[in-house]
Amino acid sequence: MVIGFKKQFVPLIVSGTKIHTLREDKNVRFKSGVTLHMATGVRTKDYKQFAQKTVHGVQGADILPATKRIKVYGVFNSVGENFILSEKQVEQFVKNDGFASQEEFWEWFNVPGYYHVIHWTDFRYRPEE
Repeated sequence: MVIGFKKQFVPLIVSGTKIHTLREDKNVRFKSGVTLHMATGVRTKDYKQFAQKTVHGVQGADILPATKRIKVYGVFNSVGENFILSEKQVEQFVKNDGFASQEEFWEWFNVPGYYHVIHWTDFRYRPEE
């Protein structure tokens, strides 16, 4: 499946700094095992594929800019759970998604919404113990 990215994210994906992406996915197209053809300029003459990765897993996330909170959904120990990320986890989430700062992240995601966190590594967000 072709998935488009802004050029600013290319070096972060290639270097392994950006390890997931957030997407609205109403048709649930992103599932474990799907091959991602990562590209810039999708549907234009400037199309350029820069990487190919496999989806390792998907988590749900409510992005709540008014309160600067992120609520994550997942399955842990065979039990469905949801939890609010701690401040430390939000900082990690922001960096894992390729943003230099929370300020930059919240400018990009400035409207509340539900997204799928598409992981191409084995990393997952878990409740803090």
